[in-house]
Amino acid sequence: TVTANLTVSPSYTLAIAPAARALVAGTSTSYTVTLSAAGSLRGGVSLSAGGLPSGSSASFSPASLSGPGSSTLTITTSTSSPTGNYTIVVSGVNAGFTSTASATLSIVKKIAAVARWFDLDIGNPGSAGGANCSATTVACTVSGGGADIWGTSDQFNYAYFPQSGNFTVITQVMSMQNTNSWAKAGIMIRQSPAANAPYVFVMVTPGQGVSMQYRSAAGASAINASVQAGPVAPYWLKLVRSGNQFTGYASANGTAWTQL
Repeated sequence: TVTANLTVSPSYTLAIAPAARALVAGTSTSYTVTLSAAGSLRGGVSLSAGGLPSGSSASFSPASLSGPGSSTLTITTSTSSPTGNYTIVVSGVNAGFTSTASATLSIVKKIAAVARWFDLDIGNPGSAGGANCSATTVACTVSGGGADIWGTSDQFNYAYFPQSGNFTVITQVMSMQNTNSWAKAGIMIRQSPAANAPYVFVMVTPGQGVSMQYRSAAGASAINASVQAGPVAPYWLKLVRSGNQFTGYASANGTAWTQL
């Protein structure tokens, strides 16, 4: 006879959705945590969350799962919770085995002059940015740093408002500093505040003209849909969403538009 030791580990995984949430300090938001398991789990999977901003708390409903199912994670911040991007790590423990899943939580600044507008540094750039806007004309001065808006992940400052459905956004980039020929200012529609989120962007650059670029899926490489050499700020831009179709335009005067 031969004696052997056999260790049986529970078989389950955790997932969390959405991949990113944004909120103002002093408010709450929620995620859905889903457990996928091969059958029931003796004693259940106990859930916990780490990586929270200071002054915030997390709760689960329910606090544990005994088999395949979901729990609602609610994160409540305080007015003292600092702005920034945080990686929330959810852990599920059963019989000494742990599975984890992560999501982004962004605490954003409220732009006081314009009721619906917020400001956020995407991707934790080394130089913090910000935005100040006029309530009467919705004219904004935006500053930002970061490596680029390109590749599989971005770093930049984002002055934005939440929006869904079909819509058209028009703006004039009045001026911008020539820090790089590919420095970018314009209109972006972004799925979430995650650094690798899908987006569509029409822009003016100091040395590369006007351009339209996009990222089709989370973590995918960005693609230039169109580049037109020559134009510089001041220049008008328009971005139209119709279902899942996005169309960009540029104009020297805000009246005669060229489709990008």
